[in-house]
Amino acid sequence: MNDATPDALHDDLVDLRDALEREDFRCAGDVLALHDRRMRQYIDTVGMQAPLLALRELLTLQHRLQAPALSVHATGTLL
Repeated sequence: MNDATPDALHDDLVDLRDALEREDFRCAGDVLALHDRRMRQYIDTVGMQAPLLALRELLTLQHRLQAPALSVHATGTLL
């Protein structure tokens, strides 16, 4: 079964947001690794047929969710 669908990718990001809000960074890392694997699998599967707008929205959300966590990691303080 192919679990690399746009809905699964979005669900990953919801899980990532929840883990970050709980400050469960181990879980967030696991979710991000799963999301990365699914994203790569999805792109490999659909190739040039990938809906670019949907991918752009997923990546924008991913970056928005990651930015505060990356700031904490870089500075040691939540900005």
